Amino acid sequence: MKTSKPYALLRSGFPYKKSLGMRRLTNHPTSVGIYNSKIYILCRSEGTATIRILTYDDEDLGTIGKYGSDSEEHLLWPNTIKFDKDGNLFISDEGKHKIIILSETGKFIKSWGIKGDKEGQFNRPSGICFTSNGNLIVSDTLNHRIQEYTPDGNFVRQFGENGTDKGQFNMPWGVATDSKDNIYVSDWKTNRIQKFSYANDYIFSIGEKGTNNGFFNQPTYLEVDPHDDLYVSDTFNNRVQQFNENGMYLDKFTGNSSLSKSGIDYLLSNAYPMRLREMTSLEEQKLLRKPRGLAFDNDLNLFICDYWSYRVQIYQKQTIPLKESDISPPIRSSSLLVT
Repeated sequence: MKTSKPYALLRSGFPYKKSLGMRRLTNHPTSVGIYNSKIYILCRSEGTATIRILTYDDEDLGTIGKYGSDSEEHLLWPNTIKFDKDGNLFISDEGKHKIIILSETGKFIKSWGIKGDKEGQFNRPSGICFTSNGNLIVSDTLNHRIQEYTPDGNFVRQFGENGTDKGQFNMPWGVATDSKDNIYVSDWKTNRIQKFSYANDYIFSIGEKGTNNGFFNQPTYLEVDPHDDLYVSDTFNNRVQQFNENGMYLDKFTGNSSLSKSGIDYLLSNAYPMRLREMTSLEEQKLLRKPRGLAFDNDLNLFICDYWSYRVQIYQKQTIPLKESDISPPIRSSSLLVT
């Protein structure tokens, strides 16, 4: 979702809104996409993979996608799902070293990719996103590079190599593009996020290993909102961090979940789990546990896959657009926010 940006923003809040899903319904939610007011949740664990479809009211609409390796359409170890503007669902599958495309109803369209390190080949592809012209950016994780393809699967280009210097990668995972087609890459092993222009020019990096704001512990999924704010699933720090387009830390989400509708319905019909909930701390049950995939809808709702809590937490970004006359000119800072 790319829209024109205001001159500046008054960021008035980012409150928790609701949660969707529960254990047995959305086990291990890994990635999330929104299309036609439906929420598609990739659920993946050992020996199973499927895409659960829910409404905003947490009503179950069934699943699409089948687990296995016998057919082109089967999902073996899918990582990320993304809808294109026509409603085609692109899926990166680490286990099959492929990109798989389904319709929004689950009909198989096509797939491409084989294991290898040549152009057009993959070694455990993970994060995917789209450029403004509809091309697909793929994080080719164990080849330590980023590749670009047309929607039909034709190879366009690649950049990156294994290493820790600027422009190098050590197991890149998440990718995201902003309104200018700048490309963000989360580098799993080096605990940093790198930003590049579309022409592959290095712009800056954020982070190193740690628990302070702006530090990471194995960052995974990325998302950019219509204001070009960046969101990072800081998975092993159990949080999602928010940065502006210049790499300045803004906020973090550690979890504030209430019970989902499906969770409430389940507890009301099962006395023993109801008793177990009564015996545990509610504070811990609100928190994010190993967050993964991220997505925004058209109402600036941020969807966070709460992987080990078997749910998706939703937060709503609240802003007021500003004109140039509403805010004083930028103030020069003596401190460097990024490297």
